Amino acid sequence: MELLPAPYGKVFATDLKSGKIIWSKDVGINSNQTLGSIINGGVASNKGDILIVTGTPDQYVYLLSQKTGEILWKYKMESAGSAPPIFFEVNGKQFFSIISTGGLFTEYKKKGSTLYTFAIN
Repeated sequence: MELLPAPYGKVFATDLKSGKIIWSKDVGINSNQTLGSIINGGVASNKGDILIVTGTPDQYVYLLSQKTGEILWKYKMESAGSAPPIFFEVNGKQFFSIISTGGLFTEYKKKGSTLYTFAIN
């Protein structure tokens, strides 16, 4: 199977009433150092207007602003995220967790077995 040229990983925000694109953001760096790689992990959002994207071959987890698409923060994990992130709250403080295994995807060379949990300020 032949892949189309990059970029692959683009995240969009759309207006549900009009269907118009509000913003779009290329996420992940592929092997050609081009922004916009495949995304095999998942995307999750919270009530604080944060969008989390994981599962790119560059092994990063990305936090984006739901309003603008700006990358607010990123963190390089042991291997790529392999499932959608989860949000949870403890004593009024919000957290999110990501499993980092690299999955079964052949383009993900680095494999691991780590659960990352981060607090959201």
